[in-house]
Amino acid sequence: MSLVLEKTPLNPPALLGKNNLHGTVKVEVLVKDNGEVHCVLGKSGHPLARDSAVRSVSRWVFKPYVIDGKAKSVVGILAIPYDFRR
Repeated sequence: MSLVLEKTPLNPPALLGKNNLHGTVKVEVLVKDNGEVHCVLGKSGHPLARDSAVRSVSRWVFKPYVIDGKAKSVVGILAIPYDFRR
């Protein structure tokens, strides 16, 4: 079961495709109790891909995290693979 209800794909800058970059970006995301993203911080990966991932993930919507019947805010690290090779 996916915890992501709405997902915006990475929209890479043109420079990434020209440089045939690929790898994984890690971002830290704080999800509010209603499943909306409160903030995203780029933790690792190519700077251009990391910026693209931060912009994309900031628009995602997650399934609310429920503990003892009550929705809670949660922080997690996401590893997002990317392949912008031509």
